[in-house]
Amino acid sequence: MSRLLACLTLIALVVSSCAIQVAPQGGERDTKPPVLLRADPPDHTAGFHGNSIRLDFDEYVQLKDAASQFVVSPPLAQPPLIKARKKSILVSWDDTLRDATTYTFSFGNCIVDNNEANPVADLQMVLSTGSVIDSLTVDGSVVDAYNDNPVSGALVMLYRSLPDSVPVTDLPANFSRTGSDGKFRISNVSPGKYYVLAVNDLNSNYRYDGGDERVAFTDSMVEVPVAGIRLRMFREVPESKLIRGLSIVAGKAAFAFSGPASGLQWEWITDSLYVNPYGWEWNLKQDSVTLWYRNQAADSMAIRFLQAGRIDTADFRLFKKAEKNQGVSKKIIASDFAINSFVNGKQQRRMPFSIDFRVPVVNIDSSRILVSADSVPVKVPFHWDDTIHRKLSFFSEWTDDKMYRILFLPGAFTDLFGKANDSSVVEFKVRGEREYASLRFDLRLQQQGIPRLLQLVNDHGDIIREATLRQDTAVSWGLLDAGIYRVKLIDDNNENGRWDTGDLLRRVQPELVRFAPEAVPLRSNWDADLRWEEGK
Repeated sequence: MSRLLACLTLIALVVSSCAIQVAPQGGERDTKPPVLLRADPPDHTAGFHGNSIRLDFDEYVQLKDAASQFVVSPPLAQPPLIKARKKSILVSWDDTLRDATTYTFSFGNCIVDNNEANPVADLQMVLSTGSVIDSLTVDGSVVDAYNDNPVSGALVMLYRSLPDSVPVTDLPANFSRTGSDGKFRISNVSPGKYYVLAVNDLNSNYRYDGGDERVAFTDSMVEVPVAGIRLRMFREVPESKLIRGLSIVAGKAAFAFSGPASGLQWEWITDSLYVNPYGWEWNLKQDSVTLWYRNQAADSMAIRFLQAGRIDTADFRLFKKAEKNQGVSKKIIASDFAINSFVNGKQQRRMPFSIDFRVPVVNIDSSRILVSADSVPVKVPFHWDDTIHRKLSFFSEWTDDKMYRILFLPGAFTDLFGKANDSSVVEFKVRGEREYASLRFDLRLQQQGIPRLLQLVNDHGDIIREATLRQDTAVSWGLLDAGIYRVKLIDDNNENGRWDTGDLLRRVQPELVRFAPEAVPLRSNWDADLRWEEGK
């Protein structure tokens, strides 16, 4: 019996010694990042001509978002290879480093531990192929040229000469990125003069490619070190060329351009009498135009466009009236009228009441348009707001708190294709003056005589009121909706009544925009006063 007990005791001891040891649950979470123990070569090494870096840590590490976090300044022609191996990070490259150049290898937060992904925050390695480590800096901010908002994530680059072509082919001498506040700092810059160029680098090639990318630049070279640079980022107006022409429905074709097509001329290749054109309708950006034509049986169209010495040709098949999926657009449907000027059944007091039509209208029977105020018939004049006759406005000194009713009887409107409207009615009440706010604004300029635009914009950036000026001005704006507003001042250098963007190759900056320091809150039935001394 004693021998059996001894055997059982021995087995129990063996089993317990082989059991898996499990850490107790509920302990503190590991929040410590990996610690760098050794770097080869060491940080701030001068006279470096190698092609690899090794970083050793005190625990196993991995890479997270290295493609976006890991950058080298100045950039290499080919991106270096970065990989994790146990407790080490290995970086290698094939390019030959530039002579007498300081390189900054920035890892951001891409090196993390294996267990909890705790990052090694903002790790950098600085190496120089010369005898010294460059230590000068360039710092500043990047803002949107139109709305003055900070631009986050912009690539800010230094060039020895300003690019003379787009896309830009040269890599920068140094670079950095803006933070969420639009601010940047470029470190380890060698002495000298530089142009500063900022880009929202959409394809991550460390170059400005034009197109949808935005750019900002300094007018002249700056000598480092320098602080407080302010770059105003804009999108250039692209060269206008025909992108495509297409048939939308029978009687309607559209042409899209890559940019505003000002000064566009056209000539027919197809016999225009066959198509029987009615008119052209441009969009607000002037980069798209719609052609309305009468012959819905036409099956093809060819037009040649001429602009600034460029010739583009559109030749395509047209939808025809017989094609059954096109019928809906050839009839004006009263229930589809777009009411632009009132919200929740209330009309602004001194604003026109407008309706939109799907198809141009060629005939109006005014006897079939009946307007009443509190059931009493009234006469309200109307007029077309466009040359194509798709937007009609009724204007009157609408009376506060009255209920207006506009009845469109059948046949009031006949469209381009001979279709007439069905019966439709619209009712609205005019908002009383007590529902509005007013603003008295006093502007004192730093410099007189410069053509400027003064704008009141809402919190969406929409222009609510506007005035032109050249000197100190006092304005009063009434009938304003309650809300938060900002006052905006634009240098209208070419006096065309709108803000204009810049041009990198022509060295033209976007027109200067400033905002009053404080937003303007307005409440219903309230008068506000504001004074702005520019520059304060």
